Amino acid sequence: QTGGADSIEVPLDNLELVDPARGTARAMGVDPTSTVLPEYMVIGLPYGAKAWPQEKVMEFLRTTPYRMGTGKLRIHLLGAGPTSVKPLLDQIQEEGLDYVEVTADAQYGAERDRIFDQRDKARDEAQRAAFETVRDKVATLLAAGAPVNREKLAQIAKDAKLKTKKKIDEAAEAGLVLAAREIVERGDTLEKTYDNLVALYNDQPNLSAKTSTSKIAQAYSTPAPLAFVASQLTEIEQYQGVTVAEWTAGNGMLLIEADPKSVQANEMDPVRAQTLRDQGFEVSEEDATKWEPKEESGHVIINPPFGTVVTKEQTKKKFPFVGDETTTQIDHSIAIRALENMLPDGRAVLILGGV
Repeated sequence: QTGGADSIEVPLDNLELVDPARGTARAMGVDPTSTVLPEYMVIGLPYGAKAWPQEKVMEFLRTTPYRMGTGKLRIHLLGAGPTSVKPLLDQIQEEGLDYVEVTADAQYGAERDRIFDQRDKARDEAQRAAFETVRDKVATLLAAGAPVNREKLAQIAKDAKLKTKKKIDEAAEAGLVLAAREIVERGDTLEKTYDNLVALYNDQPNLSAKTSTSKIAQAYSTPAPLAFVASQLTEIEQYQGVTVAEWTAGNGMLLIEADPKSVQANEMDPVRAQTLRDQGFEVSEEDATKWEPKEESGHVIINPPFGTVVTKEQTKKKFPFVGDETTTQIDHSIAIRALENMLPDGRAVLILGGV
């Protein structure tokens, strides 16, 4: 890039490590024998152990013609997020390479901030506050019997400045759980409580946003009326003080009748785990097929992810089952672990994909 907004992408094969700036010039069709160097050049480098490690980048910088001129060279570290570049920045400073500027791939928002030890706390706090605003607004409306459709939800999120469809849906679902808990705590008859939860289900927005991670984890939530029926069957409310275990707790829909102080909850998604903590639950963030509760529980209530998990090798992942046996059904594996950690006279409701 030579002083303007225009830029060109150069294949790595066309870069010459010993003379990178002139290698770039050759790839651009410029006479590489010229002694005139651009005033300013930006070169993107793939950074990391499997791409260009720190020493290779330093060799690049030590040999560039810019060390002899008055121009500036900016290296833009592509995909630098997973690997901290602070040691690289320190080495550049120690060697006095004042003609070098370093930036990192802006695509990796959170990692970029971590790389430069300048995590934008204000931005994170603002998004968390926006999440809570959307959650609480949705909870208030739904608990009052006011429908919240997609259009209404979008407006609430816009006013709160909450970004991305997935975050908006997670905030709405957290609000839905809070509304369901409020309906249950009113102390109405079972029939009226159930009818109100059905009305809540009909008033809620369609929550369909899924990230690749949530799809792999099969992170689908239990409808409020079904969660209430499961809770009643587990007899959670009748035996307050008896430990309840929820191995894949999500946002806490299955726990709307439970006393948070009596619950051992596990949820590996950090956003949903925080939603549980906001409700007063103590939460572990572990793989449910490996989680070990602190104590045996008197009640087990779970709606684990269903079906099989395909590995990178395109084979079905196997999970521990009974004894030395394994199963490809993740919900069966979690269910068995949950029952094995339940007291002999305990009570369980398991919502499974099939048997």
